[in-house]
This record gives sequence, structure tokens and C-alpha cells, in this order.
Amino acid sequence: MKKILKGIATACMSVAVCISFAACGGKGADVNFNDPDGSKYSIITKLDLKVDFEGDKASATVKNTFTLFPAEARVQVYLYYSETEADTYAGMTEVATGSTEDLDQGKSLTASWDTKGRGGYFLGRMRYRIDNREWEEKCTDLYVREYTKPVLEPIADDGSLPVFEDVQPVYRHTLQNCEEIFCYDSFVVDYDGKTIYTEFASNYNKTFKQQLKDDYYIFNLNTAENYARANWVRYGLYRGNEKYYLSHNILLDISDLGYGFEIPNPPPATGLGIWNLGLSFTFIKVNEIKLAGLLNLQFGETFNKDVSQKFINIYIGNDCIATCFYDAKTEKDLSYAFFYNLLVDSLIKNSDI
Repeated sequence: MKKILKGIATACMSVAVCISFAACGGKGADVNFNDPDGSKYSIITKLDLKVDFEGDKASATVKNTFTLFPAEARVQVYLYYSETEADTYAGMTEVATGSTEDLDQGKSLTASWDTKGRGGYFLGRMRYRIDNREWEEKCTDLYVREYTKPVLEPIADDGSLPVFEDVQPVYRHTLQNCEEIFCYDSFVVDYDGKTIYTEFASNYNKTFKQQLKDDYYIFNLNTAENYARANWVRYGLYRGNEKYYLSHNILLDISDLGYGFEIPNPPPATGLGIWNLGLSFTFIKVNEIKLAGLLNLQFGETFNKDVSQKFINIYIGNDCIATCFYDAKTEKDLSYAFFYNLLVDSLIKNSDI
């Protein structure tokens, strides 16, 4: 009988507590990884750590898969993200965390983050303490995931100015040689900042949207306060070389940017009114493109009879969805982030209106 009990005790003591991750660092893929050396950190508790994805959600999860005898398992779990490859979690951003004072057998602890379609590099990390032992930590390998949808989020404005590259506009801003399919003009003379804009938006939804059977991104400024008091807004749908283009011309009055000209007093009662930023977009239809990735702006400049024409090629991931020529008559230099955040706030699919 003593030999039998001794054998059972030996078997119990030989239970390995493995963990499904590697040392902090390394590179993997969108799968789970096992520790190749089967390292043991406890004879009574088995904790598994993994990173997985469900839709737009990324998660780092610790599960207590086995406990031989009652034990207190204090666990902290972290999820890290980086747009570029990093050697360790120290070079990444902590995007989610979770903790518990005792993770019972069969229970899980998860730290989740809504990626909003964002791709990049992900890593899971946990710190754990079994009973009164010292705290330890383990990390998964890096998980790599591609972008799954357009990511339009504002960025911090550090005041850096656009860099003008030696590039050409991807799409034409003049469409005189194209066939005009539909055009909508709005000339606002007596603008009160609310009523007329609401009427214009209502008409736009009822008439123009019905003409757009294909999917386009458009510039849809939500804050009426930035429209010039007397403003000309024009949308047009054109066809040229069997391709369709959506144009949008708009004048904005953004007082915070100041004015690079002397403001008449009193302001003109007719005409285009006072404005300091003019935008002229040419969009393409995007329903045949699987758009995924970050918004990216490519600045360029052309010269027509020595007159400068500045433009922005607007990319989502690797696909250019529009070119915008702009005329800034502002007192302040416009930063890269200003244009970026203006588009983030205003780019929307016509089908989402």
C-alpha cells in the first residue's frame, strides 16, 4: 500500500505546468504559438496565454487550464500594439489590460481592444504570482495582422508643415472634357450658420444621393460654422474615358487660421464672401476597391503660367481615392495634421449619409 501511495505522489509531483508563449519578443503570425522548450514555472497551476482576433477586436487572454491543488493565482494581462515591427513590448503601445486576484481553474482573463480595422503588430504579456512566490512574466510572440478596413482617426498636431513631393495629381481637377452626368449647385448669400445649411443637406440627401448608384467618398463638412457666409458649393458627377468622377468645390472661412489679406469693412454683401481656404476635390468610385489602411496625404505642387497650384493626393492604404487642389489665403501656415484631421472629420461614403 505504501508503494502505491508513493507512486501516486511521484506522479502528482511530475505534473508539468507549461505555457503557450515565448520569451518577450520574437516574430509570429496570426496564430497561437507554443513554448518550444516546455519550460516549467509551477507544479500545481497551468496558465496559457494567447492573442486572437474576432472581427475588429484583438484580445490577449490568459486561461487557467489546470490546477492540481488549491492555489492563489494573481494574474495581470496586457495587450500591446505597434504599427511597425518591434523587438519587445517596451517598444509598443499598451492598448488594453486586465487583472484578477485569483484566476480559478477553467477561468479566463482577457484584455481586448477595438482595432477599428487597424493592422500591425500585436503582442500579449502576462504577469503572475502563484501563492507567495515571486512575480514572473511571460510574453507571446508577435502576431501580425493586415488592415481590414479604412482607418480614419485624428492625429496630434505638432506643427510640422506638409512636405511637397515631386509628384503629379492622380486625378484631374478640371473635368471640362468629360460628360456631365449630374450637377448640384448651392449659392448661399444670406447664411445664418444653421437653417440654410440644413436645407442644403436635406436636398443633398434627397436628390444627389439617388444619382450616385456607385460608392464614393465625399467631403461632408459637419460643422456649419466653417462655411463662408456667402458660399458656393458645387457637386458634379462626370464621365470620361468610361470612368466616373465626382467633383466637389467648396469655400471655407476658418477664422482661427487668420487671413492673408485685408478684410473689407463692411464685408461684401454679395459674391463669394470672405473665405480663406478653397477646396476642389476629384473623387473616384470606390465600391470596386477593397480599401484598407490608414489615411495618407501626399502633397504636390504644379505651376500654370508660373502660378502655383497646390494639391493633395488622398490615399487610404495603397489606394488613392481623390485629389484635392487647394488655395489657402490664411495668415498661419497650415500644418500636415490640420489637413489630415480636416479630412478625417469630413470624409464619408455617400452611401453612409
